[in-house]
Amino acid sequence: MGLKQDLQNDTRFHIDPEVLEVLVKRPISSYKLDTIPVGRIHRLWGHRVFSLYKTKPYTYLKAEDKSEVREMYQNYCQIAKVDKAERSEKTFENLIDTFDESVYDVQRGIIIVDQYDFIVDGQHRSCILLKNYGEEQPIQVLRVHYEDYSPLIPLLNVLYLIKKKLHIDC
Repeated sequence: MGLKQDLQNDTRFHIDPEVLEVLVKRPISSYKLDTIPVGRIHRLWGHRVFSLYKTKPYTYLKAEDKSEVREMYQNYCQIAKVDKAERSEKTFENLIDTFDESVYDVQRGIIIVDQYDFIVDGQHRSCILLKNYGEEQPIQVLRVHYEDYSPLIPLLNVLYLIKKKLHIDC
């Protein structure tokens, strides 16, 4: 059985079939369930590393007046539609509503990170959890180990962690 089949058949969590197709396009050496604080997750975007606090979804979530950030988030959605065609303000609002009704459920869709805690799938869910429960909230994630990272990625990760430790805006 191949890795794709293993991930598909693993009953401990659910991965959207569309996400699975994208996930297995890169060489993965292994995967495991892990529990980490949601605040440890960060975002790689255009060779820059951002904490979840600095992402567009989190900015949208934190805004008291959504009209002030609507255009910013809609522009982000247009760029992000490459990953998920249904990405929109409405789908995010629906996701937020589901978190009001229940807690994070890996059977509905697990958050996926790589070996450096970069978000692979689930940035919006992670941002909701961060906003609702704070950065120390432990969450279950699927950790995948990619084989094809350039040497630049671990270096970016180390620089990000140093900046975070020194409380430099990131």
